[in-house]
Amino acid sequence: MKVHYKQSMGIMMIISGIIIFGLNMYLMTISSRMPIQLFLGIFFIIIGAFYFKRPMFELRENEIVLFNAFGMVVKRYPFNSMEELIIVDNKIYIENGSSRKRVRLSSFSANKSEWDQFIALIKKRSFHSSSDLIDDVKF
Repeated sequence: MKVHYKQSMGIMMIISGIIIFGLNMYLMTISSRMPIQLFLGIFFIIIGAFYFKRPMFELRENEIVLFNAFGMVVKRYPFNSMEELIIVDNKIYIENGSSRKRVRLSSFSANKSEWDQFIALIKKRSFHSSSDLIDDVKF
C-alpha cells in the first residue's frame, strides 16, 4: 500500500517556485545579472511536481519504506508481522518483544484518504489494546 504526499503541499511548492522564479526574472531585468535564486525557484517547481507523483511511504509485507520527494529510499522499518505495528497516542510504533521503535511518519504531509486507509489497516490487523477490540465489535 502506497501513501502519497498531500496535494496541497505540492501546490504550495509550485506556487512558491513560480513566485521566486518570477521575482528573480524581474530582478534580472533590472540589474542585468543572473541571480542564483533563479535556480531555487526552478528547484521548488520540480520538487512540487514530484509531490504529485511520488509516494511518501509504502507499506510492504514485512517493512515500511520511506521515500523522499525524488523517489529514493530514505529509511526502512522492518517488522516480522502486522501484529508488531501498534498505534499509541496517534504515533506508529513497531513493537518487537520488549523493545518499541517509533516509525517517523507525519500525517500532516500525507494524503488524508490514503493515511486513513493505512491506519485502518494497522488497527484491523493488530489488537494490542482493549479499545481496538471494542471498535471492531458490531452490535
